Amino acid sequence: MTPYAYVASGSPVHALGAGPKLASLFVFSFIALSGGAAGLSASAAFVFLGAAFARLRPMRLLAGSSALVWTTLAVVALRALDVSAFARSGGDLARIIDREGLGEGLLFSGGVLVAFAAGSLLFATTTMTELRGAVARGQRAVTEPLARLLRAPGFLALRRAARTIENFDLSLVIALTLGFMPRVFDAWEAAADARKARCGSTGVFGTAAMIPLVAERLMDLAAETATALEARGYDYQVKK
Repeated sequence: MTPYAYVASGSPVHALGAGPKLASLFVFSFIALSGGAAGLSASAAFVFLGAAFARLRPMRLLAGSSALVWTTLAVVALRALDVSAFARSGGDLARIIDREGLGEGLLFSGGVLVAFAAGSLLFATTTMTELRGAVARGQRAVTEPLARLLRAPGFLALRRAARTIENFDLSLVIALTLGFMPRVFDAWEAAADARKARCGSTGVFGTAAMIPLVAERLMDLAAETATALEARGYDYQVKK
């Protein structure tokens, strides 16, 4: 089960446009992270209801999130433990837990996991071509009126800026950024499979040893992408 991978289906969620799905990702991720318990509950219900309509198992949305789960648990522990109050109380165990910090840590961790699941739902139901098309349409809706404004008689000195705005391919940048996320999981899974095949350590030290290997592979992938873009006439951020 590859995290953040597209799953072909004829579900209503797959048929929905990429623009509304991308906007929903940002909106409900923001609500989950900043809306308190009510916002977190509403966002989680929306995401998993979307998974049901997309004919995906709910746990499919959390595939590959084990490292994130451990990280969020560490955040909860750091927010919940009040060592200074424990020391001031003379070792009273009842004072070591900061209930307010525990609640805030749980809400934050839940929001992060809901945002991860929302991203997984987006990638499972939307192709990169659809995502780039949606971003390109949104970009044109903003940049074309702005470029026309900068070409007005009162903005003669800004015509170069207007040309730069028109040539800047923001949709490609965002599509490449979003498209790189599944490749991160692919590289991690490949490294984990290689470690397992060689009977490597599965503990903390074994996982830490994988990080530089995965980082090296990701840099190779980024270099390959840059070479492919240059071969197609792209020069860094501005399209020729």
